[in-house]
Amino acid sequence: MKKIRRRVLFGSIFSVCFLIPFMIYQFFYVDYVNHTWEIAYYADFFKNNGRFPIVINTTDIVGIAYPQFYGYLFYQVMGFLTFIVGSTTIAYVLSSTIAFTLIFFLYSEIFVHILGKIGIDTRYRYAMMISFLIICNPYILTNLYSRNAITEYYALLCMYLAVGSWILSLFKKPAIMKLGLWSFSAFSATFMLGTHPITAEWGGGNVHLHDTGYNANRVQAGVV
Repeated sequence: MKKIRRRVLFGSIFSVCFLIPFMIYQFFYVDYVNHTWEIAYYADFFKNNGRFPIVINTTDIVGIAYPQFYGYLFYQVMGFLTFIVGSTTIAYVLSSTIAFTLIFFLYSEIFVHILGKIGIDTRYRYAMMISFLIICNPYILTNLYSRNAITEYYALLCMYLAVGSWILSLFKKPAIMKLGLWSFSAFSATFMLGTHPITAEWGGGNVHLHDTGYNANRVQAGVV
């Protein structure tokens, strides 16, 4: 339990470090304004009506192909979180910190199991180092700070959560733990699909191909 708390603590600290520029400047590429405006609109609409808008026309203000393609779950969830905490910036930082911490914990747990099977005694230290490199993914941070593709940024975080929880379930034996990890993986994949469908299609397709290849190798080897 102590090692679990340590990994959660380190994950939280690393997450906050990544988000310091975001908390200081709070303004980036033009898409930041578009996404933030729509999240704030959803929060204000929910505050005044107790529900989210069914139809929204953003042609002249945002220019996002909504809701057929983009963020049909994302803006509702982030709008509700903004309504709760009272600020889009706090909603960004809070949700990102939680996601980064969970990713760090999931992948450190995965590599603890992998390194343990190899026989490495200092597997906890190495597992945290590898997990730190994973959450340092430049593409995720580029989407946040350079392109400011907020929906793609959150979809990538969800992809890491979905894949990580599914892989971790392979190392767990209790049925209730497997079920919990599978449920969390499905939840993350659903939110990824409702945030940025292309990320879900590419990510899900790659995972499916790897899974198919893995099972084919097992069949060929006579394991199953």
